[in-house]
Amino acid sequence: MYDFAELRERLAKTGDGDALRAFDGEAVLASPQAPVELGVSNRDEVERKQARRSGRDIPMPFRSLEEQLGQLGNATAPRTAIINGFGTGIGDYVVGLTAWRVIRERMLAAGCLEVRTEIWARTHAIPRARVACPSEPSVAGIRALPVTLDEFLALDGYWDFSGMLDRPAFKQMPTIDFFLATLGVDPASVPAEQKRNRVLVPEPIQAEIDTALAGLGERFILLHPASSTPLRDMPVPIMSRLLDELAQRTDLQIASLHPLPVAAERYADLSSLFRSHQHFCAVIRRAAGLLTIDTSTYHIADAFDVPSLAIFTTVPPERWTVYYPTVEGVMLEGVRESKYFGLHRSADPVVLRDIQSFWERLNLTQLVDRFLELVAQGSTH
Repeated sequence: MYDFAELRERLAKTGDGDALRAFDGEAVLASPQAPVELGVSNRDEVERKQARRSGRDIPMPFRSLEEQLGQLGNATAPRTAIINGFGTGIGDYVVGLTAWRVIRERMLAAGCLEVRTEIWARTHAIPRARVACPSEPSVAGIRALPVTLDEFLALDGYWDFSGMLDRPAFKQMPTIDFFLATLGVDPASVPAEQKRNRVLVPEPIQAEIDTALAGLGERFILLHPASSTPLRDMPVPIMSRLLDELAQRTDLQIASLHPLPVAAERYADLSSLFRSHQHFCAVIRRAAGLLTIDTSTYHIADAFDVPSLAIFTTVPPERWTVYYPTVEGVMLEGVRESKYFGLHRSADPVVLRDIQSFWERLNLTQLVDRFLELVAQGSTH
């Protein structure tokens, strides 16, 4: 349920170690006071991690949320929490909240009168969770783990997403389907349209951005080459060549929400508009097209039907873009056959050097051809 190595590190820094006392976790979870674990059970997390290290997978059977709701002590307005949130990235939360809205609708349809949940996340994930969640009114609050035993026992039910990377299903199905199944809803029962993202931009912020963008003309394309991990970033030499290719092939203005370390014709630096996540979303909403690496941008673009081409380094695009009709994902050639396939984060210079060699194989002319085709298709709708 919680990474105790991280917990020990936090306690060493705060000097709160003496405030802890040991208790039998299994005994607590088996007690009448314990909240109901909803969705797929994570009770075997430690054993699953150990098995994973030895190359084995422990099955995690699907458990129907609808069959569990009757066990809640307060079935009309249950107090619930999602432990460990939906991951560590903004994109994880955009997709996770899409799954949560489906769960909420199912709970309301089953007779719950009010459905809100708290998100309990590890400390380093809190900032991104707070960025992504303000526009979702059914999130009752975001709290940093660990919490006290009394706070846990005050819940009616909880979902436990700890140890996601060690779960067999995580790499076997699209991420939205993984979230739905873990929360207790059969992904096959959810229409594809409900697996698309929803992002709310307040009208005053959109009006502010529209005014700021007026000087770019009616249409511009957005290039986004940076993410929260160097593993996914576009190398500067590739970025420079890509900008030149775009400038030669289209009359559209080229813009970016991050300052680019290279010069380019018809390039507009929009980083001064990136004052909040909602400002960020408002800019993406107005783009004629988005050319991006694997980060939160294309999840946001899906919400606004912005034609997008996303370049993936080590994670297969089909896990993320399969339900996004206006987003196309491409993966660097050769990575699927390499030892780096499936790697999520790294700042190791050796790894980054090897990944750059895969970037060098990318045919930028073909990439830009396909991107401009998507932009043109989007302009006809």
